[in-house]
Amino acid sequence: MRVIAPSKEDRGLDSRITAHPRMAPYFVVVDVDDGGNVTSIRSIPNPYAGDEHGHHREEHEHAHGMGMGRGGGMGMGFARFLSGLRPDAIITYTAGSGAFQRLTEQGIRIYRPKGHTVGESVKALLAGELREIEEPTERSAVGTDKFPKGSTA
Repeated sequence: MRVIAPSKEDRGLDSRITAHPRMAPYFVVVDVDDGGNVTSIRSIPNPYAGDEHGHHREEHEHAHGMGMGRGGGMGMGFARFLSGLRPDAIITYTAGSGAFQRLTEQGIRIYRPKGHTVGESVKALLAGELREIEEPTERSAVGTDKFPKGSTA
């Protein structure tokens, strides 16, 4: 299984999950074998964290993406980038309608984090303790149960 999570840090399993995937400088990629053992961990730079709005230069005209934007505004390049990481699951606080649709259509499951780090959330995912995001969420939910206080932005 491959799990990815957006982060501002390149600290492997100790990386804190950020609240805005599109703007995250990194995606931490964690591979887990069938026995639940972590087999590899790496941080991949996010080429779409290119400006203060998190847009890749060629996609500046698109609305905000996986943070993930309203009404399907996720840039196609960002969607291809995420798909290219070949995740089975994404751990994130938010998934706007466009991203949610594109990712779930590909069979990628989206989960809310538990704790603050990638390692805490991967452990919880493997234990069946994470709640799957079953409908799009929006960034405007800060401070609600959809977007917990204390998450890194």
